[in-house]
Amino acid sequence: MCGVADENKQTAAGETLLVCPELFAAEGGIARISRLYLRALRQAQPGHIRLVVLNDAALPPERLAPYGGPNLDGIGCARSKLAFFRAVLATGRLARPCRRALATHVHLLPALWLLTLLRRDFRYDVVLHGVEVWRPLPLTLRIALRRVRRAYCVSNYTRERVANLHPSLADRLRVLPNALDPDREFAGDTSGQTRPGRILALSRLAAHDAAKGIDHLIAALPAIRAARPSAHLVIAGDGNDRPRLENLARHSPAASAITFTGTVDNNHARALLASCQIFALPSNKEGFGLVFLEAMAAGKPCVGARAGGIPEVISDETGLLVPYGDVTALAAACVRALDHPWDADALRRRAQLFSSERFTEQFATLWNQP
Repeated sequence: MCGVADENKQTAAGETLLVCPELFAAEGGIARISRLYLRALRQAQPGHIRLVVLNDAALPPERLAPYGGPNLDGIGCARSKLAFFRAVLATGRLARPCRRALATHVHLLPALWLLTLLRRDFRYDVVLHGVEVWRPLPLTLRIALRRVRRAYCVSNYTRERVANLHPSLADRLRVLPNALDPDREFAGDTSGQTRPGRILALSRLAAHDAAKGIDHLIAALPAIRAARPSAHLVIAGDGNDRPRLENLARHSPAASAITFTGTVDNNHARALLASCQIFALPSNKEGFGLVFLEAMAAGKPCVGARAGGIPEVISDETGLLVPYGDVTALAAACVRALDHPWDADALRRRAQLFSSERFTEQFATLWNQP
């Protein structure tokens, strides 16, 4: 497909290619956003969609069925970069070759760039999330970015960072905020499930992602409990940084009030969000902060860091912001959040500003623009 509206009929005979790091293999933010883009692309693009997914071992038809049925197929590459490159390049040799593509992560772009060498009419868009594009990129990614037709930035913050690093891209950058995953949305009032004093942090616990601020929450908990003795911190998620965080928790004066849940699926995540009084993730590296929307959809106020794209998600009506790394300010904000009479309806209304339906409409407009 091409970006020019009057070329849509001409390119309808071809296929559209969607490349993702993962789709069903994990329940992290990138997988959920990739599924969101798949839903939106299905609405914006009436023809056939071919998927190539790096980390998934397989793409079972029953998992794909809700996203497009017979007009959708693809391949999982089981974490093999060689298999991924081969699968992407093979789409240029189909009877109905892919003429347009969308990558849901910048690191997948080199394969699409190579495809432009096979087909001069091939064009591609990309989703830019956060920290992966806030810093200088290696040469291969810089070259691939130069050929991007349009880049969808998840926040104004990400757009500004990318425009500063890559001025030639500035006129191709569009802000398209992330949206709630329909499979994880809340419906109705969850206040009856709330456990007073419970503070929830839901995140991947990865060593390379240590700036999530979980260690700051652990450090802040003794001061929080000094003011509100019923406070209890629940840390949901898993990863290779968990042993370090558990060690910090064991040596905390508030050790008995810290719980690690390990990996959580969608149902467990919904239950945890329903049961907490406040949600807290004082991260320094969120391009957007999808999990804050999920908390708001459950009617829960949020405490976050005044960093990255988080201030574009958390408003005065939905939570509090603190400087990243300021444990004293974080403790005070959590106490204030526990004490404040939040309007759960206002929280849910804020979340619905980022509904999947609105996202799909915005994406379709951008996708079909020249």
